[in-house]
Amino acid sequence: MTPRADEKKAGATPVIVATRKLKRRDGKLVALRVHMPVREPGNDWVCTISECVGRQAPRAIVNARGIDSVQALLVAFIALRKVLAKDDHKLTWLGEPGALGLPLVTLDDDPEFLNIIEALIESEYARRSFALKRMRTALSSRATKD
Repeated sequence: MTPRADEKKAGATPVIVATRKLKRRDGKLVALRVHMPVREPGNDWVCTISECVGRQAPRAIVNARGIDSVQALLVAFIALRKVLAKDDHKLTWLGEPGALGLPLVTLDDDPEFLNIIEALIESEYARRSFALKRMRTALSSRATKD
């Protein structure tokens, strides 16, 4: 059974399917809550992401639509990254400034373009991995010489 927006009772608590806790520079905790996508009248789906700062009431910061629940969820994460990029609070996840643990999501409207992007990302990842390995080897050999 799929939840429909028109079937939800007014004031009903939305179903939260995931939460990410971040910390602001001022030390306040920010909880990002991903709500289960719901079907609206007319067959579009909507996925809301809300933000709760400290003990304040949650507020919706993203309302993303899609032709199905997966697309609504993906578009919500794309929009969330853009919303948080504008945030001047310098949010952190696991203590790493600016690292939010939210992957870049790219829609696959053009499979050929996606193949190129994936190859570039894999190549850059391999290049950085090899550079890190060389640096660790150099540091290790320097430490054994001292």
